[in-house]
Amino acid sequence: MGKSAYADIAYKLWASIDRLTQDVIRANKMGFDNKNKGHSSKPGHPKSKKTRLLSPEEDVRKLILQAGTLDDIWQFFVRRLGNGTPPDLMCLSVMDESGDYIRVRYLHPVAEEVTFRQPIISTASRHNHLIQACQRKDTTFSGDVNSLGSELTNSIAFADPLNPHLNLFSVPLIAKDTPVAILTLGFAEMDSFSQAKLSYVYTVRDQIAQLVWNLVLQDRMQSQAQIDSLTGLLNYSYFQQVLDNEFRKADLYDNAVTVLLLDINNIQDINERLGHSAGDEAICHLASTVRHSIRGLDTVARHGGDEVVVILPESDPQTAKEIAERFKENLAHNIPAHLSDMSVSIGYATYPNDTKQKDGLLKLAEQALHLAKFRGSKTGESTCIASREIEALSEKTVLEVFASHVARKYNNVHAPSVYQELLAQIENKNAPAATQKQKNENYQLSRDALMLETITSLAGALDAKDRYTRGHSQAVANYAAALAHALKMSPEEVEQMRLAAFLHDIGKIGIPEAILCKKGPLNEKEWEIMKQHPVIGAEQILAPVTSLKPIIPAVLHHHENWDGSGHPHALKGEDIPIGARIVSIVDAFHALTSDRAYRKALPVAEAKKILDAGAGTKWDPRLIEVFFSILTIATPSSSSVAKTPAESAETEISRAIEQIQVQLQLPL
Repeated sequence: MGKSAYADIAYKLWASIDRLTQDVIRANKMGFDNKNKGHSSKPGHPKSKKTRLLSPEEDVRKLILQAGTLDDIWQFFVRRLGNGTPPDLMCLSVMDESGDYIRVRYLHPVAEEVTFRQPIISTASRHNHLIQACQRKDTTFSGDVNSLGSELTNSIAFADPLNPHLNLFSVPLIAKDTPVAILTLGFAEMDSFSQAKLSYVYTVRDQIAQLVWNLVLQDRMQSQAQIDSLTGLLNYSYFQQVLDNEFRKADLYDNAVTVLLLDINNIQDINERLGHSAGDEAICHLASTVRHSIRGLDTVARHGGDEVVVILPESDPQTAKEIAERFKENLAHNIPAHLSDMSVSIGYATYPNDTKQKDGLLKLAEQALHLAKFRGSKTGESTCIASREIEALSEKTVLEVFASHVARKYNNVHAPSVYQELLAQIENKNAPAATQKQKNENYQLSRDALMLETITSLAGALDAKDRYTRGHSQAVANYAAALAHALKMSPEEVEQMRLAAFLHDIGKIGIPEAILCKKGPLNEKEWEIMKQHPVIGAEQILAPVTSLKPIIPAVLHHHENWDGSGHPHALKGEDIPIGARIVSIVDAFHALTSDRAYRKALPVAEAKKILDAGAGTKWDPRLIEVFFSILTIATPSSSSVAKTPAESAETEISRAIEQIQVQLQLPL
C-alpha cells in the first residue's frame, strides 16, 4: 500500500473520530450513562464500563490535583482506557533531556517470558514509529508493528504472536513546543469504542501536557544525584548499586553478567593539541555513541576521567564480544572531523565465566582494558580485549602493560621516560621468567625480583610527578630504617621497614591525577577517594609479589591513628602493626619538614612539637620518643652553606644510617 493510500485512510479515520467526538459530547450532555436516564446494566456489562471513561474535563481536574509522579500519569491512562475492552497495546515513552533518544518507560501488556527493560530508541532512527511522532509533533498512525523497533516488539504480549497486527496511534504530549512524552495505543481492530478511546486521549492531551512536563522535570531533578553532569550518563556511585543488583539477578536466574570498560586512547594528545573543550567533546562523543548502541537491559555510566563502563546483563563472553565490536564500529561513524584520529580501547570480563568473585570482576575488566590500550598504542587503532586473553600472555607482556599504563599516567615530562627505563629492566632481567615456566622456587624468586624492581621504579615515578614530593619515598625509607634499628629490630626487619616505607604511597597510582595533584584542599568526596590509596597499594599492587607479604600490613595501615580515628580499619593502639606505626611517624615528619604547594617547610624543632602534641592520639608515644632520640645522634653540620629544614633533617638521619650500616657491615 502506497503512502497516499495510508494518508487517505488516516484522513478518513480522523474525520470519523471527530464526528464520534461530537456524538460523545452530545451523549454526555444528555446523560447517556447517567443512572437518572433509567438505564440499568449489569456490573460487568461492557457498554457500562466504556461510557464511564468519557468524562475528560472532570478527569483532568482530578489528575492535576492528585498526580505526583509519572507513575500516576501511567496509572491514570491504564484505568481510564482499560475499562471495558482495553487497547491491545499501551505504552508511554519519555524524551530524554538531551533530545538524543526516547525511553519507553511503561508498556502493557508485557510478554510473560520477558523482563521489560525500558528500551532506548535513538532519535536518529527516522523510520521508527515513535520517533516519527516526536518529529511531527502530532498524532501519527502506522499499520506496521515492526516500526516500533525489535527491542520493543519483543517485549509485547501479542494475542497472536505468529501473526502480530496492530493499528498503532502515537500521540505526543507537547509542552513549550517540545515533545516531552508519547502515548502509544494499538488496536487489533478499529471500531466505535477504540475510536472513542483515541478521541478521549486526543481531548485530554493538551490539557495534561504541562502537568506531564512538570513531572518529567521533577523526575530529572530527582535523578540528578545519579547523573554525571558532562556526559549525562549515570555516575559511578549509582553504577555500583546497579551492578550489585545485576549480580543478585545473575545468581537468582543462573545468568551471566559482563562488565565492559571503554577508554579514549589519545585523550591527552587531544587536550594538548585542541584544548580541553575538545577533550570534553571526545568524551561526550564516546558516551553518546555507547548510549545509542546499548540494549534496553544494559546500563552505561561514567567511570573516571575519560572512561565509560557498561553493565551487560544476560551476556556470556561471546555476546559481550559482539556488543563490544558493535561499539567499535559505531564509534568510527559520525565522528567529528577534528577528532578523526580518536580511537578507543575496550576491555571486558564476565561473571561467573572469568571469575566467581564479584569484587574481582571490575578489576579483571580494568586489566583487559590496560592490555587493549597497550596494543592500541602500538597500532593507533581501536582495540578490544577480553579478560581471558590475559592468561595466554607471557610474564614480560603483562609487566610491559603494567609499566606502560602507569608510566603514561604518572611520568614527569621533564624527566627521562620511566616507561623506557622499565622496559629496559624487563628486557635485561626477563629471561628466567620468560623461559622457565616450571613451578619451582627459582622461577618464583626471579619473578618476584622483576616485579619488585618494577614496583620500586613506579614508586620513584610517582614521587617525580610532583616537585614537592620528589624524593619523599626515599627519605621516608631512610628515616624508617633508622628508627627500626633503634628499636633493635633484626637486619632483615630493618630492610623490610626500609622497603615498606619506600613503597608506602604506591597505592596513589590508583588515585585520579586531578585529585593527587590538586593544589587546594580536597573536598569530602575527593578525600574519601584519596583514603583508598593504602588499600590499593597493599591489596592490588603489592599482594601479587610473594616476597612482599611481610611489608603489606605496614603499607595497608600507615594511616591508622593511635586513638582509633584513622583509616582504613580504625585500628587502635598496639593493634596497629608496628611497621605501620613507624611509617606513620616518619612520613609525617618528612612531610612537615618539606616544602609544599600550600606552605614552606617547617623547622625541625617546630615539626617535633607537632609530633609531640600528637603523641598518644595520632602516634605511638613510645615510638615518638625513640624517633626524637635518633635526631640527636649526629652533630649539626659545620658547613657554611645554609640548608633547608628538610635537608638538615635528612643529613642527620643519613649520618645515623651510615653508623648503622657500619655496625651491621652493610654496603653504604
